[in-house]
Amino acid sequence: MTQRCIARMDGRRQRFFVGRYRNTGTYPAPATTGRHDKARAYDDEAVAALVCAVLNLGAYAVTRSKPWAVIPLPEARK
Repeated sequence: MTQRCIARMDGRRQRFFVGRYRNTGTYPAPATTGRHDKARAYDDEAVAALVCAVLNLGAYAVTRSKPWAVIPLPEARK
């Protein structure tokens, strides 16, 4: 079964959502990591798309862009 994760680009680096939020200032920010083995894995693509949509709503309110995307985990790409 292909597992999926939620990722975004930070400059030239790929950042993965770890499934938690950091409490920084007035709003919680999603915690990210550069290691795909530490990323939160989703078995169901619909659930991953829903979480991605929620993250993009928060990002759109701040930056007017939708940086988050659902991608297959690198182990599943082989």
